[in-house]
Amino acid sequence: MSASTRRPARLNMRWWHKWVGIAIGLLLFGWVASGIIMLLPQSKVAKLAGVSEPGIDFAQVTLSPGQAASAAAAARGDTTADVGARNVILRSVLGTPVYLVTPKRGRPSLIDAATGASFEITAERAKTIGEQALGDLKSTGVELLPTAPSGYYGVAPVYRVTYDDGGNVVSLVSAVTGEMQRTQRADRIMTAIGHNFHVFAPFT
Repeated sequence: MSASTRRPARLNMRWWHKWVGIAIGLLLFGWVASGIIMLLPQSKVAKLAGVSEPGIDFAQVTLSPGQAASAAAAARGDTTADVGARNVILRSVLGTPVYLVTPKRGRPSLIDAATGASFEITAERAKTIGEQALGDLKSTGVELLPTAPSGYYGVAPVYRVTYDDGGNVVSLVSAVTGEMQRTQRADRIMTAIGHNFHVFAPFT
């Protein structure tokens, strides 16, 4: 190979080395920067996520945890001999004592601790849960999302509740457990920029 043919080959290799290195460097810089964004503190609204419920009125509780597990199994049509649950938690939703039953197989469900009936989280209940937690805001809309939106860590499907503040605050209420997660617009922007880039969401 002559010197004249080796020179273009070296130049071509340098070009690729330069731009591949720049691309990898930008990718690593973006990955580190997005990780730093994820470490930034959340808004006060997001920190207060959860549902402020009154104390449980144990006088209304007539079911034992075992009976609640059996009622949950019957509600989901589980006829196997082993209807045990991984855990059964007594809590209050909108003033009603309910058991949150997590089965060995399948997703959790809510059982009314007084009647043994399934306690469904409807759109109206999701709206009320959101408004109770944000007493100074009124709901303007409730939308059922079949899959979990980015940045939501609860059980889907989930209700997206918006308020009369121009779309700043959004509550996400699980249609399965009634648990709520709140965000402000700044939180959602940080999630979109930080979390989605950091985990390469468009490619996963």
